[in-house]
Amino acid sequence: PALPLPRDFVAQGYTPWLLDHRLSHRLPYAGGKHTTDTLSRFDIPLALRRIYAEEANQPFDVFAHCVGAAAFAMAVLRGRADAAPDRSMVRSATLHAVHPWIVPSAGNQFSAALAALYKDALPDGLQIDPIPPKDAGLMDQVVDRIAATLPWALRDRLGHEQDRTRDETGFAVCNRMTLFYGQEWLHDNLHAATHARLAELVGEGGLEVFRQLFFMALRRRLTDRNGENAYLTHKRLMAHWTFPTLFVHGSDNRV
Repeated sequence: PALPLPRDFVAQGYTPWLLDHRLSHRLPYAGGKHTTDTLSRFDIPLALRRIYAEEANQPFDVFAHCVGAAAFAMAVLRGRADAAPDRSMVRSATLHAVHPWIVPSAGNQFSAALAALYKDALPDGLQIDPIPPKDAGLMDQVVDRIAATLPWALRDRLGHEQDRTRDETGFAVCNRMTLFYGQEWLHDNLHAATHARLAELVGEGGLEVFRQLFFMALRRRLTDRNGENAYLTHKRLMAHWTFPTLFVHGSDNRV
């Protein structure tokens, strides 16, 4: 069987470092008013500098995923991964799912267009939580009803519905994750125990991140919180993106 990614890195002789940035659901403030700009300005550069120092000021390899990949790219394009004007702390990078040039799925293109109608009417402090509360109010019940109507291909249906009647909330969490983000996995690739315990692996996110992702999906590129192109310019690419990069995106990814 395939190894989990960190174990595979270890098997290849790497020393993995894992960044739990401020959007990590493991942290109590993950649902605050954070933006991807904030990650790129503070969290990512701090982590890069720490690892660079621990590696005796030698460049190292980076694997970045989803919003973390976007924040990493933003940090690079603003020169925050530079060890010196002509030297990067990064030896090579692999960016998965969210690249500097955003290519959203058809479903998320529709979601972004729809969000243009209501994004500014949403209350500050609203949190997007894929874990249904035990005592669901009216709004949560509506969200879960809508999420439960999402169609699943036959190849996914059996794996998705296997824990529908159990106490675990994997079925409901999977529905919400798909509603909020798009289909993120094929159930053939997801162990049944992992599906049943999805609530341990995901958590709430603040609305500000979603507002910024809305602009990125519409503009099809990295943008700042206000939808402006503050990162992806020819000048910044030539000055700071000096290392080989592999852009990875699954052919069945619908995010």
